[in-house]
Amino acid sequence: MFNPEKTVEDDSCLEQLRATMPEFLSLEPFIEKFAETMQSVNRVLKLLKHQGLSEETYQSTRGLLTAFPAVEVKEAIVEWLAQQIAIQRMLGDGEDIPLLVSSDIIESLFGKFKYAIALMSFAGN
Repeated sequence: MFNPEKTVEDDSCLEQLRATMPEFLSLEPFIEKFAETMQSVNRVLKLLKHQGLSEETYQSTRGLLTAFPAVEVKEAIVEWLAQQIAIQRMLGDGEDIPLLVSSDIIESLFGKFKYAIALMSFAGN
């Protein structure tokens, strides 16, 4: 934890922050909750980005959500997951085929598609 009584050099970033925003230290509980929430969100996103959304990752993600410090964020993710797993179940038609979650993958596919089109156009000329 941060100790506000601790002395620091006058030219340090902390001293500048204290001078610029004297009420900053009162925000510590909010900042800590925000940081914990973002770490939790990152764990969920990493799981879904690397493995996609399937029944297995859906259950794993639901388990990760139990530790979320921000209820509002948790509720939004639970709602989003429920919508997306319904789509995955419909598209999978009984098979547990992961649904892509990351836009990086989609953008990569579009890039490969454009490249293939360019090659076909070049070969046709």
